[in-house]
Amino acid sequence: MAFNVNNMLEVVLEFEVEKDGFMEFPCIEMCTLTELNMTESVKFHVPLLYLQLEDGIGFFTKFPFIDGCRIRVTILINSKVFQQVEFRVFNHNTVLTPTGQTVTIDAYLNCPKYWFTSSCMGYKGSTSQVIKQIASTCGFGADCDATQDTQLWMQGNMTYAEFVKYLTQKGFAGKGSYMMSGLTLSQSLVYKNVNNLPDSGVKVATFTESEGFFIATDFSVSSNSGLNNGGGGGYASLMRKQTTNANDTTYKTLDVKKKESNVNIDTNVVSEVQRSKVTFSYFNPEQAVNLWEGVYQNDRYSRLYTVNCNMIINSPTPLTLLTPYSLTAYNAEGAIDTKNSGTYIVDTRCMIIRGNKYGERISACRMGVN
Repeated sequence: MAFNVNNMLEVVLEFEVEKDGFMEFPCIEMCTLTELNMTESVKFHVPLLYLQLEDGIGFFTKFPFIDGCRIRVTILINSKVFQQVEFRVFNHNTVLTPTGQTVTIDAYLNCPKYWFTSSCMGYKGSTSQVIKQIASTCGFGADCDATQDTQLWMQGNMTYAEFVKYLTQKGFAGKGSYMMSGLTLSQSLVYKNVNNLPDSGVKVATFTESEGFFIATDFSVSSNSGLNNGGGGGYASLMRKQTTNANDTTYKTLDVKKKESNVNIDTNVVSEVQRSKVTFSYFNPEQAVNLWEGVYQNDRYSRLYTVNCNMIINSPTPLTLLTPYSLTAYNAEGAIDTKNSGTYIVDTRCMIIRGNKYGERISACRMGVN
């Protein structure tokens, strides 16, 4: 029997109690789902799970955990599966109480091959093609934009997860591209040029109910540019690509296609700094022609996407990693807050159940304000 959450959805929790054998955690008076968090993020190698349960019947005494045992989480809406994810336990804690035991569990997406397996293989192709091949090897789906960076890529004893991050840092999809990647709860490797994302059609409004919009609460917008742009090299940094024939190239500018009126940099600071962080790279004919331009672009753009929006939506959404959405923010007077409205790109999504309430905490970013 599933846990009912605010008559909106149902949650079924199943635990591996023997090899390939699962037992459902019972939804009865003495057993309670206190908290569930399932999080996917471009900042993590893999999605994570946090669970807190009240066990008043000795379920976890009869079926104790071992490291790596599986947990299956199924969320249903109108008896249809909305999300089903398998995790593996890496940490758990039990506190005895007068009525039983409180159990907390930390787990990771069931993908140990992707997270822990290293290889020294070489791959001939673009970063997009290599990431698709890794997805296939690890049993994932893939949603990858095409890139222009074909060469021989060596994994060099990195894990698959580390190698995907390495490839992402070097990906090049054309002038002005900025590549980001992440693994979703649906076990899809997403690899996107976030400077050229198509409209998802998802619309969000703050506080005020509007037809066709998801309603956001606990809404905040912040900026973390500061030292990231200053000491980190966002202002006036350059890369010198060196070759054996002295035909060197210097990368020092970006052609930014602004989506917002005010990109989060100060042109006066640029003029005053003039020359900041300097890096050097060596090019040989076996490398992709655009390799180091891709590295330079990705680093510089990462320092521009520093305006962050955090909010909670109290209903299931189609949002996932690197999905753009259109936000209409309202101020205290009920007028549209033009400065903070606009298009944001999801970098973290956390599905939260606490007691009898469901919500999705969405973290998203963009380059500036209006």
